[in-house]
Amino acid sequence: MLCPICNPEQPEILNYLKSVGLCKSEDEDTITMRQLFVEEIMKFDEELLAFFPNEDREAFVERAQEFRRQGTFDTAIGEPNAPVLQLVRDAKALVKALNRLKKRDDIVITRPDKGSGVVMDKAGYTRLLSAASIDDSSKLLRADEKRAKSHCRPPKHFHPLLKEEKDVNMILREVLLQNIADSLSPKGSRPAHLCGLLKTHKANLSMRPILSETGTYDYNLSKWLEEKLKPLSMNDFTITDAIRFSEEIRNSPIGEDDILVPYDVTALFTNFPLNGTINILVEKAFVDDWFNQTYDLNLQNDQLTKLLKIASHR
Repeated sequence: MLCPICNPEQPEILNYLKSVGLCKSEDEDTITMRQLFVEEIMKFDEELLAFFPNEDREAFVERAQEFRRQGTFDTAIGEPNAPVLQLVRDAKALVKALNRLKKRDDIVITRPDKGSGVVMDKAGYTRLLSAASIDDSSKLLRADEKRAKSHCRPPKHFHPLLKEEKDVNMILREVLLQNIADSLSPKGSRPAHLCGLLKTHKANLSMRPILSETGTYDYNLSKWLEEKLKPLSMNDFTITDAIRFSEEIRNSPIGEDDILVPYDVTALFTNFPLNGTINILVEKAFVDDWFNQTYDLNLQNDQLTKLLKIASHR
């Protein structure tokens, strides 16, 4: 059994643990009773568990020394002392309590948009999520689970996703080259998964809807379009993340009378005008026939518009 806190690519960590008495293994592939208790503690201490593989050498030494000063092991007899055993008992009790909460049907334990975890009534969670998503038919449409009427023999197996897959396949083969259509055709797709992140940092509690589309019938098409059209979104006024913003602002000349004004747009990403955005993308894509020239395609404006609507409309 490998030592749970030793990275095989970093033998100096194992040597350090031996030097401070946290590890007394004869070889690197065995663990002693002391390490078993370290492993037991680490199972329930996410902060400590996340620390070892990620931090640098100096931080590792500092944390390990702190861990030892707090009474990790009694070096005289080589067994865990009372503080360690109590830590393990408390951690196990906490995990049991969390597992009992997870099994309850009337509450939801979720991650917020910013901050720590949130426990709330499922009815309140559903109400906030609906208000931020499915209650607005311009954003999401409910799937019709009824079988459509047909003049011919109905299929033996029916599911709304099968119809969506068939429709997407047909359009892909009409618009794109066969090899591209084959690679983007959906097979065995699943419904999109909708969940919500609570905006606990806002004055009025609200929710950010998150739609996971991995494995959906239009997922491959969406990724393909995103890759092809991404160059159109890059410009001198786009900031990709907070780190890039901090670098830009430090290198920008700012006068004594200049003022930096932040704007907070309520529910920005869920309120984009979808059709207007598609029209802008298509217009930019066909300036000097950029899209076709870049990717050796032969699409018309209305065909790219159709693909974008498939990938973005529900």
